[in-house]
Parts: sequence; C-alpha cells; structure tokens
Amino acid sequence: MEQKIEDEEFLGDTKMLLLPNEKYAPQEAWVFVKNHLINKL
Repeated sequence: MEQKIEDEEFLGDTKMLLLPNEKYAPQEAWVFVKNHLINKL
C-alpha cells in the first residue's frame, strides 16, 4: 500500500469515483487508516 499511495495511476482511479467538487486527500486518509485500524490488528 505504501507504494500504491504514491502511484498517480492508482490515485487517478479514485478520482473518477468521486464527485467533481469532492475533496479527498488519499495520503492523509491512508495515514488515518494505518494509525487507527491497521496498527491495531
């Protein structure tokens, strides 16, 4: 996942799923998920 979060093609796929005005920071979201979910497994 660490490599994917830096891949523009991977991140571009996400942009197509969101509304045009929707703000989303995938790097920030990954840090949150990693810290609050993954590290607790």
